[in-house]
Amino acid sequence: MRSVADRVAMLLAALSLAALTLGLFGMAEAFSVGVIAVLLTPVWFGWRPAGRVRLVRRLLAGCAALYAALRLLVFVLDTPTAVEPVIWLGYPRATAVFVYAIWPLGVLPALIYAWLFRQSVLSDEDLADFMKRYSKHRASDRHGA
Repeated sequence: MRSVADRVAMLLAALSLAALTLGLFGMAEAFSVGVIAVLLTPVWFGWRPAGRVRLVRRLLAGCAALYAALRLLVFVLDTPTAVEPVIWLGYPRATAVFVYAIWPLGVLPALIYAWLFRQSVLSDEDLADFMKRYSKHRASDRHGA
């Protein structure tokens, strides 16, 4: 029997695929939602329950909300019929938001992961257990035994 987390992950995977498929048929907003889910779902479920899960999930939810708000801003600012586009920092407004705000935003989940890795993903006990099980220098592996 699958756990609740497994069921939620499978549901998110199915919804992500549906959103990405809709994006192929011209629904850019659906594609954006699918991208958010594809990027954050593995990170969301990769944290151990004993770690700082509440803090991590709040930070990741904040990243997802900020990404969604910026993507909506891109859709609002996009004016393809404008004769003279408004330029921000050398790009049309929507492109400038994408280049200067959305593109660097992808670094935040990686920084959160790196910052909280030892406490929330791989504790010292888990590392010691892993090394005991899979180390090349186990006693049973010496001398071909």
